[in-house]
Amino acid sequence: MRPFTELASDLKNNNVAAYNFIIPNVCDDMHDVCKSNQIKQGDDWLAQNVPTILNSSVYQQAGALFVTWDEADPTGDGPIGMIVLSHFGKGNGYQNFLYYDHGSTLRTFEEIFGVTPPLNDAAVERDLSDLFAVFP
Repeated sequence: MRPFTELASDLKNNNVAAYNFIIPNVCDDMHDVCKSNQIKQGDDWLAQNVPTILNSSVYQQAGALFVTWDEADPTGDGPIGMIVLSHFGKGNGYQNFLYYDHGSTLRTFEEIFGVTPPLNDAAVERDLSDLFAVFP
């Protein structure tokens, strides 16, 4: 575990792990209202931090950035958002209507990093390979 404040420097120096899991603080994760609008707070955080990742040589060489939410709106469970940015993606605004859940994301990460057997729900879910033109 590393402090998020070190990420920009680590990206600049090509000193990052193969897998990095970033969670914004409670003011920027779209859960709590610390200013006036929790969604704008989260959007502002992404606008400030995502370009640093996308402009890094680590991302440019072989990266993928998954921006995902952990739950639906407060009225109940339902579809959650996910944005995947990668040079390996199909691009051109590609979308599909396949059913995925958090187990799909876990299965995808396990396949990328060669973790077997798939853990828990990932064992029965489809992976996200349809989103990529090239998939490991």
